[in-house]
Amino acid sequence: TSMDAYADEVVGTLDGLDAKDADIAGMSMGGYVALAVLRRHPEKVRSLILIDTQPAGDPEEAKPGREKTAEKAQANGTIALEEDLFPKLFSPKTDDSVKERIREMMRNTPDDTAAQDALAMRDRVDSTTALSLAEVPVLVIHGKDDMLMPVEGAREWSSKVPGAEWVEIPDAGHVGPMENPEAVNQAIRNFLS
Repeated sequence: TSMDAYADEVVGTLDGLDAKDADIAGMSMGGYVALAVLRRHPEKVRSLILIDTQPAGDPEEAKPGREKTAEKAQANGTIALEEDLFPKLFSPKTDDSVKERIREMMRNTPDDTAAQDALAMRDRVDSTTALSLAEVPVLVIHGKDDMLMPVEGAREWSSKVPGAEWVEIPDAGHVGPMENPEAVNQAIRNFLS
């Protein structure tokens, strides 16, 4: 499992649909996949939408945390990840129904998949240079209350992407499309139009 392998699967799907190119969007880990598509298959990217994610690879000091996550998922299932992750995921204004939906999604993820994804995130390639050289429109959407990837850092890296549009989503943490779907959808509609 790797972000590059996932990116190749996305492109395989596009090829299966006879799509010459596409507007590629990804949130969180999906953003890592979207960036890998840009790096590996730039001809397939018509535009790029990055939501609550970042182009940098994991710094060395963060890698043991990914390994611990993988070990927890393997040993105790994805339910064991909630204790660490949930306090950082949401805006204080996030509705409990959204939290319950995320909880259900996590619990329905196979333990082995969660473990492999944690290690794939640990090993992902830094996409900062590829993003800075992108010759496609880029939209960066980030939740104002994102504690996993604080908004200040996202604002900083996005300002270094030539021509990138920035939209900060109020009342949203790390899962803005679920916490404030109206604002996220409006930002995407504006960008694509």
